[in-house]
Amino acid sequence: SFDVNGGAQFGVNTLIINNNMFDFKDDYYPLSYSANDTIMRELVKTGYGIYAPELKYDDYLNKKISDKIVAIQWNLSDSLLKIPGFSKYAEPDIRAQLAIEKGAKGIIFYNDNDKDYRKPPKVLSVNIKPISVPVLFADNKAAKLIRVAQNMKADLQTNIKREKKDKCELAYNIGGYIDNGAKFTVVFGAHYDHLGMKENSKGKKEVYNGADDNASGTANVMELARFFSDTAKEKYNLVFLTFSAEEKGLYGSDYFVKSNVIDLDNIAFMINCDMNGRLDSAEKKLTIYCTGSSPAWAKIIEATDAAGLVIIPKEDVESGSDHFNFYSQNIPAIFFFTELHSDYHQPGDDTAKINFKGQTMIVQYVERFFNTVKGNKKLPFIILELSKRKTHSNY
Repeated sequence: SFDVNGGAQFGVNTLIINNNMFDFKDDYYPLSYSANDTIMRELVKTGYGIYAPELKYDDYLNKKISDKIVAIQWNLSDSLLKIPGFSKYAEPDIRAQLAIEKGAKGIIFYNDNDKDYRKPPKVLSVNIKPISVPVLFADNKAAKLIRVAQNMKADLQTNIKREKKDKCELAYNIGGYIDNGAKFTVVFGAHYDHLGMKENSKGKKEVYNGADDNASGTANVMELARFFSDTAKEKYNLVFLTFSAEEKGLYGSDYFVKSNVIDLDNIAFMINCDMNGRLDSAEKKLTIYCTGSSPAWAKIIEATDAAGLVIIPKEDVESGSDHFNFYSQNIPAIFFFTELHSDYHQPGDDTAKINFKGQTMIVQYVERFFNTVKGNKKLPFIILELSKRKTHSNY
């Protein structure tokens, strides 16, 4: 069980740099710990935003940032991360707090090149306490301007609507474990929560059943558990997890990876099933996201019998589902997906529209996919930098 404190959604947000107005979500978005505020200040670049005196490293040397907005590079270089003791300064919230201590009134994170697609998720979390200043992530056009411009002035407004409750709601992840006495474990996951009930334009409450999102993935994980309880090779231990509170901000999977229930170093890889119920009967396309998280995925896909499916591998991270929290912990993770449709997050996502024959083809493909994995070791992990990361859903 874990606590969930309400929900969160974006309000009105704006970003203007040197009279250039940027598109919300495409070019920028606030991070979960951003304060709500409206400010206009000089924008100053501060490298990685790190001060490590014992390592004789200071990004703030000769920089005047008091009462200004600071622009900080989101991802640290590999050469810096290899320096012993440097990793403790790496977390963005630590760097944000340092900027505040040095007088910053706002923070804009950005990547310093177009090929680095490691970005913070657009999924909002209300379990993260806001800090005292606005915090944005600049992407695409906004990031490009920050990289090249010298004298900058930023005008920004951040607004996150946080639903507060007197008491936290208790949510539950539900799972099963097959202990094969192996060193490494494989996680199969899917979120079983959805949107509950919402009022329509006439004020009448409607049930959002979420047959595709994500009863379909939940059913697949249950079937995988049944199948592998009888047939799984003993090279891995197996965990079958259904997560709660995914729709509120990936809370369930975030709680799991931070819970120490299983040593993350011993998780070989993670397979996520989210929206597996709408396979197009004619095209039969199954998209597999996050295949760039390990060089092994391409070889496994090539070696797995597609049996009538058209497999579309994509290296993109796809940050809107539970595999993202595993990927964020340097665990190779992939995401099986039959793409969005007009009933996504609508009351029309019901059982009658599920392609059961197609879903059966998908779960059987996942079974063959797992059995194609060679050896009994943790798959190698790589940071995704090769293709543009897509963001799933309307976060």
